[in-house]
Amino acid sequence: MTSPASARRLHAALRVSAVASVIFILILSWVPGEIRPHVMATSYLEHFVAYAASTALQFVAFPGVRRDWLFVTGMAALAGIAEIGQLFVPGRVGEVAGAIVSACGAAAGWIGARIVTPALRRTRFGAWLPAPPNPPTDGTETETVRSQVTEGPR
Repeated sequence: MTSPASARRLHAALRVSAVASVIFILILSWVPGEIRPHVMATSYLEHFVAYAASTALQFVAFPGVRRDWLFVTGMAALAGIAEIGQLFVPGRVGEVAGAIVSACGAAAGWIGARIVTPALRRTRFGAWLPAPPNPPTDGTETETVRSQVTEGPR
């Protein structure tokens, strides 16, 4: 069993890591080409993996049903901004294809996190994950569903 204090520390570390991953992507996008490290076979693969990992990390660090799609759109916008910024960096070339691959990576990270996170919550690691927001407590959603089941759709 995890203590509340250690779970809070982990949640804080996840949030800091999620924000740092976005900053890290921007920094690596805007350094001159000869300085930037190349760690994978192609730059497109690096784009895809970096954006997928950052988006998945954001999804886990900031759980929320209504806003989770904003991670994908925000990361897709960041990809476009990063590619435009590369036009002004020596040794870098901003490409539409790079932005598209990055946006696809963000979408893949979001989809993967939406699939894996609920499964992780059912394991012993679930206690370490930030809890999703509580459903509305006013009962309106429950009453609407209950009335549709008993009376049929309106």
